[in-house]
Amino acid sequence: ELDFIAINAYYEEQIIKLDTLMTKIDPSRPYLVSEFGPNGYWDTRLSNFRNDTLLLEESSFTKAHKYATQWKSYILPNKGKNIGGSAFCWSDRMEGSATWFGLVDDRDFIKPGYYALQSAWTGNPVTVNLPDIRILGTWYNVPVNEQIELSAAIVNDYKGKLDYRWYLCEDEY
Repeated sequence: ELDFIAINAYYEEQIIKLDTLMTKIDPSRPYLVSEFGPNGYWDTRLSNFRNDTLLLEESSFTKAHKYATQWKSYILPNKGKNIGGSAFCWSDRMEGSATWFGLVDDRDFIKPGYYALQSAWTGNPVTVNLPDIRILGTWYNVPVNEQIELSAAIVNDYKGKLDYRWYLCEDEY
């Protein structure tokens, strides 16, 4: 027997249809949004691609907004039909990039998505004093011995001290 059905949903174009879809599939059972979060990297029609080939990662604040919007707009209003949702995922992991998903980074520093969900779940506004950083540069598989140039830009009014590090990861997870 099944007590509920679980489904992952990331893109707004998909999660907006989830309740209607689950009502058609099995209106007698509740569903769990087993994973939700920022846009994924796997769908070229819905992901953030430049020139259909260059995948761009969204900033941490854009991702935070998507976590909160999905919860407040598509999961919470259907409480009772669904049994909630699980934000994907707790910590950075190599999937899409080393920082694509996660509510905390690999050193357990809290990211904006954490605070956005805290506010969405409690209903209390949370003030976040973090930089909104975008990494700029050429994104492609780098051949051995080839040089690339990357830079980071703060795109909000953050004035605090920065502590940052750069590292390269293999595109395997």
